[in-house]
Amino acid sequence: MRPNVGAFFSHKGDCMIFEKKWFLYKMNKFAPKGYKFVQTGPDGQIAMFAEQFMGTQDAKGPFVSCFSFDLLDTVYGGLMLRRSAKINQAYTLGDYIYPTEISRAPHFAPDQETADAQDGKYEIYKTVVSQHIGEHGKPLAFFMKKNAVLMQALQDANQPLPEYLAKRMNNYVNKSTWYAISRVFSQMPICDMKYYQNLFRKKMNELGIEDKNDTTPVNKIIMERRFNALAGEIERLVYDVLPKQEKSLQRAKEKEQTPEKIQSLQDQVNNTNEKLAELKRTQQEILPEINKQPAREILSDQFWHKGKPIVPTISKNPVMQMIQMALMRRHSVKQK
Repeated sequence: MRPNVGAFFSHKGDCMIFEKKWFLYKMNKFAPKGYKFVQTGPDGQIAMFAEQFMGTQDAKGPFVSCFSFDLLDTVYGGLMLRRSAKINQAYTLGDYIYPTEISRAPHFAPDQETADAQDGKYEIYKTVVSQHIGEHGKPLAFFMKKNAVLMQALQDANQPLPEYLAKRMNNYVNKSTWYAISRVFSQMPICDMKYYQNLFRKKMNELGIEDKNDTTPVNKIIMERRFNALAGEIERLVYDVLPKQEKSLQRAKEKEQTPEKIQSLQDQVNNTNEKLAELKRTQQEILPEINKQPAREILSDQFWHKGKPIVPTISKNPVMQMIQMALMRRHSVKQK
């Protein structure tokens, strides 16, 4: 392909053709029970998040799908941007769901090298979509909840994932993500989707809300701020207050001042040490709230033994992996 100098449609900064927050809101109407779709990474990769077993962790590993907003923009952005007689604005995106040149986003390439890179990315994304294009209906969820908890628990324990179960989980995430995307595509005419996306973007700009990943719970942000404030106070006491107090006490002893004076300085040191101990205890109590990881608690038989953390040994055989997972017992964990 030659550089398309006639098309000046392009991304403006980080702005994408498909409004991420609005589109995720629509997708979440079709999310599997217990999950919600979120975006992560610079390309706006679409992932599945479940607070029940992920806690305050970000969705990662097999929970991140092969779909992204960059993919949607590249493959289907043309339907939102082109003014073409070949595109009926009253049709839904689902009517043009098979990737063709007409659905491709208009682009501008200043040189052949950039054009080749754009073509290469488009072909990769088109291949990803074509692998799922014939899938209809919700994917089967046989043992998927337990599969998901095990994958998250192993990730939280910084352990390698069993290949078969990890691929099984990612395949379910990909199918679920595509199902939601295709349902959103078929729910609304192109002209309406343009209108509501533009209205949403306009309101976001008026309110001064930046288009960032804002899936972090408010309570986690508050806890992190409190944790950091405690860390600052601990640092001040350890490196500023306590050394001065200890130095004053040492000088008083060297100059053989009155017992009352020495005792008064010793009390100051003791009080500071007690305050330090209390601040550190409070900090340790907050830490689990910042980094809440309930997956291993849900599978406590596999990840704990006599109060000590352990890691289950998972077979490399796919059949044995399924049997092992099926026999694992899940425990309920109280949500605070």
